[in-house]
Amino acid sequence: GPLSYAVDYETGRAAAAAHGIVFNVLLALIALHVAAIVFYRVYAGHDLLGAMITGRARLPNAGNVRFAPAWRAGAGVVLAAALAWAAVTGFRF
Repeated sequence: GPLSYAVDYETGRAAAAAHGIVFNVLLALIALHVAAIVFYRVYAGHDLLGAMITGRARLPNAGNVRFAPAWRAGAGVVLAAALAWAAVTGFRF
């Protein structure tokens, strides 16, 4: 990469290996995402692709929609912050 001069050869190779792994994981997640869309279309009869493109979906029971409790949202924020912190610090606790 453009900053390869800033690290030694072994670090560059480790970064290249990590990028390769992340790329393959990303491909697997994309395949899983497409498989889920096909599954919902074929077996459940939901058109998720149209909803993803337009941002609008028809809900069968639109009047019964409820928000999750605030404690769940708080727990999600705390979990996301903890994962972000762990990723930034290199998972060193």
